[in-house]
Amino acid sequence: MRARAVREFAGRRLTLHTVWVVVVLAGIFVFVEQGPIQPNDFWWQLRLGELAVEMRSIPSVEPFGFTIADQQWLNQPWLAQIALYAAFAAGGAAAVLLLHGLTITAGYGLVLLAVRPRHYGRAGALAVLVGAAAGSMNWGVRPQSFAFLLFGALIYAIERHRGGDRRWLWLVVPLFFVWANTHGTFVYGVAVLGIYIAARLAALALSVRRSEATRAQRREGATLAAVGLLALAALAVTPLGPVGLVRYLLVQSGPVTRNLGEWQQLGIAGRDGVAVLGSVLLLAALSWRRRRLLSVDQWLTLALALLLTLYIRRAAAWYGLVLIPPLATLLAARLGSRPGMRGGAEEGRGDPRLNGALIAAAVAAALLTVPFWRSALPGSNPLIDRQTPVAATAVLCDRLPADARVFQHFAFASYQSWACPRLPVFVDSRLYPFPFEQWDDYLTVTTAGDDWEVVLDRYEITHLFLSTQRQGAAIVAARASDCWRAVYSDAVAEIFERACAPDPTRLRASGGARG
Repeated sequence: MRARAVREFAGRRLTLHTVWVVVVLAGIFVFVEQGPIQPNDFWWQLRLGELAVEMRSIPSVEPFGFTIADQQWLNQPWLAQIALYAAFAAGGAAAVLLLHGLTITAGYGLVLLAVRPRHYGRAGALAVLVGAAAGSMNWGVRPQSFAFLLFGALIYAIERHRGGDRRWLWLVVPLFFVWANTHGTFVYGVAVLGIYIAARLAALALSVRRSEATRAQRREGATLAAVGLLALAALAVTPLGPVGLVRYLLVQSGPVTRNLGEWQQLGIAGRDGVAVLGSVLLLAALSWRRRRLLSVDQWLTLALALLLTLYIRRAAAWYGLVLIPPLATLLAARLGSRPGMRGGAEEGRGDPRLNGALIAAAVAAALLTVPFWRSALPGSNPLIDRQTPVAATAVLCDRLPADARVFQHFAFASYQSWACPRLPVFVDSRLYPFPFEQWDDYLTVTTAGDDWEVVLDRYEITHLFLSTQRQGAAIVAARASDCWRAVYSDAVAEIFERACAPDPTRLRASGGARG
């Protein structure tokens, strides 16, 4: 009797549809967990999380740059910073990477759960695969990791509401509160939710005009309006307040951010460009003569997400997420995998034993990539990227006096702020707190441009902390100069100390010191 029950359970659960779901989500987890922690953004975020825990308040005064010391600044993702620090304090880099992988995978999993009741496993899993490919270039470890989970929860709530379960849309109110304190991508969430609510309210208004609206529809309209207003109100529940939140978004979108590759326009040369172009072609092919399968809000959301992605390649991750539900609908129609259609649930069963073996293999692969035992696996990536200046920063912190003024690669500054917080930095990957003129000076030194030493004199720089991979011109110039002496070198970084006093004549001619 028990054996028969086990076989029946296996027949119901160990289907090809389940195989698709498990294999795709396990594949995303494995892919995410393969990467190390990059040096650019993570470490200063971690330091801010540590400061928030130590101070029991959110840092609001510039904590890192010596040229802008004591200035007020805006720190929006404080909740994510505390979460990252809590993970690091509990289990080091391995715990952070595990949390990172789980949040991203859970985000895609929620979207897959949202579409699966209508389209079973295969169409939804394939759609997730396409959407994940479009966003995979944005899977670095930073507060944005939590945005995947939050965005997935938003899409889940919307799709459940679209499917008739009205209660789930209320989830967006607490969701937006968390999002407003976690990552700036909440603005994309506002756009997606706004389009959905506006389209539903417009359809309801049309029914009212035709006198076709029922009492339930009118009640739904009131609920949609209430959810939208409360979600916007939830965004204001942040230490920055509504005005501060808007100011943060404005300074983040300044022209200095255009210097970073991820803020550039999308091109087809990169992996993300190829994935986005392929998804657009696939969407166009599948929607031929099937455009009415998708609602107006889905087309509008896709159009907006695609336009934003073409303008800023970093938005490809969110385009990939909003792409999944409409793509799953179109794939289901093409593959015949919706309930009641040919190729539906019955043809999706397969051999339970083979299905179970495939599911077990996918789960085992995911478990093998858990970062706590990565070092034991041959050929695995390190937990921390090799270009992180771990050894050089230790030397820097050990040898330099507290009043040293260090010019460093902006990515090195992140790790320096974590590993040696007593030494402030010249600039870092936050970008926006530093004046545009200072970034021009940074580029002048990095490229060993005209008057690069004059720039260093202006800021009274005492040490250079340069990247061997990205600041080769500056290293060559420093070696050739009588005013700089190399004191440390490894495969990642070189450190120079000043060997002559700043030239006062050049300093006066340039207008005096900055910072």
